[in-house]
Amino acid sequence: MLQTDKASVLTETVQHLKKLKNMVANIVTSHEDGDGCSMCQPIFIPSEYDEMSISYCDNGDKTTVRAIICCEDRPDLNHGLTKAIRSANGKAVMAEMATVGGRTKMDMVVEWPQCRDIGEDIGLLRRALKAVVEDQILGRAKVMGHGSIEPDFIALGQRFADRHRPKSL
Repeated sequence: MLQTDKASVLTETVQHLKKLKNMVANIVTSHEDGDGCSMCQPIFIPSEYDEMSISYCDNGDKTTVRAIICCEDRPDLNHGLTKAIRSANGKAVMAEMATVGGRTKMDMVVEWPQCRDIGEDIGLLRRALKAVVEDQILGRAKVMGHGSIEPDFIALGQRFADRHRPKSL
């Protein structure tokens, strides 16, 4: 049985990861340049940067929003996204997610019935998703009905709204 030291295993692993990263970068570049195969779907890989985009369509009986976010992966990410959608009174009807190297990219479709004032809800969704992407924990913020976010202060196991923070802490 061949014995290798930890340093050589780590070196080999890092070299292999660099090789794989270069291969993926070449595939993405060839796909963006149009040199890739015509049957390929766009590659759904998270980027290195935090980003968010929202586009919407009003098709009569309902309004549909497509939101794409990319951010650092973390355990509370899905919970935060769910709270963001619910805070805007939307309903997620589709979600696709990819996580690579500690980064997550999510493509979501959110719907609202037509009878609502949709501009306010979309603005609220945009602000809530931005808070999730920027890693502001929604569990420590109250998303209020008019769309503002009121941060909470947690001390000694008690939760205080910012304006009620004890002066001694």
